[in-house]
Amino acid sequence: MPDPTITTLPAAPAPTDDRATFSAKSFNFFAALATFITEVNAIVVWIAAQVTGIASNAATALAARLDAIAAATAASMHANATKWVSGTAYADGQIVWSPTTYLTYRRMGAGAGATDPAADTVNWLLVDRSPVGALLPVSASVTAVPFATYAMPSAGAYIVTLPPTPAPGDWVGFVPPGAAVTGQKVARNGKNIMDKAEDMDIDVDTLPFRLVYLNTTRGWVMTA
Repeated sequence: MPDPTITTLPAAPAPTDDRATFSAKSFNFFAALATFITEVNAIVVWIAAQVTGIASNAATALAARLDAIAAATAASMHANATKWVSGTAYADGQIVWSPTTYLTYRRMGAGAGATDPAADTVNWLLVDRSPVGALLPVSASVTAVPFATYAMPSAGAYIVTLPPTPAPGDWVGFVPPGAAVTGQKVARNGKNIMDKAEDMDIDVDTLPFRLVYLNTTRGWVMTA
């Protein structure tokens, strides 16, 4: 479909025109206004469609960028992981790999211990639990891992708790059920959601969304 155009209006009447010329110009000018208005309305509709397309492309580009950041972050975490050693003091958020499972874990709170991260879910979060972009069905309340999408069921007041130690750029996706389920929510886990120290009710049905962690002030913000 070609881009809409506006037909040039005929010459408007001028005070210096003689009566016959003035009348003829007035008739032609006002007769052309109906077409002009129709064409302007078509331009408005076209612009709205372009804006919608631009917004959609921007959302797609943002999602692709976040996926790329997620993949790079995951690769960096695995590359920098060190072997876990019993009794060693680890900093909050430090990454290690387990000598029993050879999977990667992130420390939740500074400290040391004698229990392998694979068996210590209180102090260690499994980073390898899902690949980047995995779609995980929710059948019970769960603590989310970064870069995964959680599909909420059509029944069950389940709570998805956000990761405890997010880094800027981490995201968690959600697919709400076809009809809102009372009690389904996202727990903030100590960080803000959309600038507020409040949990989020999942009360918008069918529309997938992501929460992206920005910083300690804004916390998690919603994107399409």
